[in-house]
Order: sequence, then structure tokens, then C-alpha cells
Amino acid sequence: MISLRTGAVSFTNGLEISAHADVFEVASSYAGKGEICSRMLPASDWLQWTFGIHFSDRGSFQLLIDCSGKFVQRILLSHEHSFYGVQVSKDRERRIFHESIIATDLRGQCEFEWGDVSCEFDAQTGRDWLVISYDTFSKVPLHPVQVERTLWAHEEFPE
Repeated sequence: MISLRTGAVSFTNGLEISAHADVFEVASSYAGKGEICSRMLPASDWLQWTFGIHFSDRGSFQLLIDCSGKFVQRILLSHEHSFYGVQVSKDRERRIFHESIIATDLRGQCEFEWGDVSCEFDAQTGRDWLVISYDTFSKVPLHPVQVERTLWAHEEFPE
């Protein structure tokens, strides 16, 4: 479901979302499979896209994508199951399930070179979310690449 190496999230219907993917390409690959809607977030130039319920090898998940401009910066997943019907304090049962995904898919690690993973409780919706946040600068090197030598021409080989 979550790639340890890249942080990409994949579902059984073929939908795969990678770090900094173009959300319009993700939406076009999902076209006709369900309703997609978006809303503005409090941060300037940020949108949250709702992609509905998706199935993976771990069960079904509500899928939200946060974007800066048109690029995916954060994926929010919330497990769906009938046994979550009774409200438990801070949605603890769903939190335990989300933490088990971190333990198995990501070997318990939460910080990576591509970003980080956490569980967050949303008090407004009363749901716990598995949050995959991609580092904005993960593809930016710390220092400019230094070119040691440049080959300008080839010398002809002697006969």
C-alpha cells in the first residue's frame, strides 16, 4: 500500500499516487470511477481533493489529497469499516489500525528522505487519519552540483 522507498500509495483499482505527482493526472486516471471534489485550505494556494473510498490490500480507505498548486504534498487516508460505528475516544481503534500499517509497510519508521508519516486525529470529523507528507525539498540537492572537468573536444587518435 505505501512504498517504503518512495512513499507512493497504491490501491487495488490501479490508482497510484507518488510524491509531488500532478493532481490533474491523478484525477484523469481516476475519471469515471467516482466523484472528485476539491475545497480551498486556509494556506494560500493549497487545495484539498476528496477522492472517495478506495480499496487496497489493507481494506478500504477514505482518500484525501492536499496540493500546493497542482502538486501532491500530502495524502490523508482513513480506514473504513463497520466496526468503527461506535465513537471511541479520539477514534483509538482506527488509530491502532493506522499504526499497524506504519509498522508493517514502513517497518515502524516515520521519517524518510521523501517525507514523513504520522497519525492525526481530526476533532471536527471525529476521525483519525494516516497522513503521508512529502518533503517539499526532497528533490532539491543541498549544494549545487560541482563539475570537476568538462570535455570540450575529442583528440584524434594517432594512426
